[in-house]
Amino acid sequence: MSLFKIRQFWSTTSEDDEYFDHNSLLVAKINSDFDYVVTGSQSGVLRIFCPNCEVSENGTYAGFNPNDVIVEKILDHPILQVGSGRLVSGNSATQLAVLHPKELLVFSLILKPGKTQHGNQSYLQLVYEHKLRKSSANFVIGPFGESQNRDFVCVQSLDGILSFFEQESQISYVALPDFLLPGPLCYVIKTDSFVTVSSSWEIVSYRYKTLAEVAEESGDPIHLKQKISTEWAYNFGESVIDLQVISDVINKEAWIVVLGEKNLLCLSENGRLKCMKKLDYSPICMETYVIDTNLFTLVTAETNMLLVYENTMLKWSAHLDFLPTAIHRAFLKGIRGTLVLLSDEGRLECCYLGTEPSFFVAPPVSVPEIDFEKAEHELLALETVISKSNNNGMKKHSYYT
Repeated sequence: MSLFKIRQFWSTTSEDDEYFDHNSLLVAKINSDFDYVVTGSQSGVLRIFCPNCEVSENGTYAGFNPNDVIVEKILDHPILQVGSGRLVSGNSATQLAVLHPKELLVFSLILKPGKTQHGNQSYLQLVYEHKLRKSSANFVIGPFGESQNRDFVCVQSLDGILSFFEQESQISYVALPDFLLPGPLCYVIKTDSFVTVSSSWEIVSYRYKTLAEVAEESGDPIHLKQKISTEWAYNFGESVIDLQVISDVINKEAWIVVLGEKNLLCLSENGRLKCMKKLDYSPICMETYVIDTNLFTLVTAETNMLLVYENTMLKWSAHLDFLPTAIHRAFLKGIRGTLVLLSDEGRLECCYLGTEPSFFVAPPVSVPEIDFEKAEHELLALETVISKSNNNGMKKHSYYT
């Protein structure tokens, strides 16, 4: 139990029949200097928020306002994941990618400043869509092949097929070896490689160049499993909850942070172990970032606790009002380093680490006064019962002998 408690200044909830997971939350700068908060529910509702960080007259934050909802769009299918990147050819703007079970949609956020007191007008414009041959699980966005000023999309299916999309066109398919169930997938820009988890609980890395060559040689992988050589592999030995890649700009290196069921570890871009922390609780989700040359990791536990690690050292812990399924760090208007939390039932909050102790005070333990005379009588009565029991045991023993 921590002395401190997370302080929320902005919160909202979704409809009762909506559900979310760790891929349902996105924090990104969509053609702006600050972050937008994007949520996509499994009921197909896509929302974009711009949290209000204005301070009221009494010195507190104003909280949620209906104008904070920039866009709310109801789609035809469940939303498995949301992402952002430069996904339109000849356009350096940032678009929004939405993954459905059988299709991938790319939207552009259109903002029109209002000329009256009713405010601005915002809507999502569909740029293009890709039909998927296999049921999808998740995707990753990045400049594959060291491309400049544009991003590609890699979609992982439920049976281990990686589908690569070069903006409006599809490039190739690749089937992952040693595949059982889809797991976390991330892209390392520095090494131009993909990192995922195999069915033998190994952290494996595949170079994009190797995957592209295998796809060209073997053709359609739907009916043919190719042999793909790994760049490196690390035997983790347990189920992986999340994988994240963070860049150290000062040292010009990338770190791969792995959250398992019992351990938290950090690997270099070449698969070498940098640090490891054994966890004495059940983790739910995490968020990583770098300050100077130090790696900070935010981990939420099943006990409604948020733990902040600097490398492997615990620096802070705070109590949460609810159990989040996703956590991100955002730079909002007026507030930098905000924590954005999303629960599986759609509770969305913007919080900060408060240094003011919680108002909860444990009640004093009431110790009743001891009546020594009564206790002495009870002790004598127990001794009498014990002596009678011993005498009966001696009589039975002498009878049988």
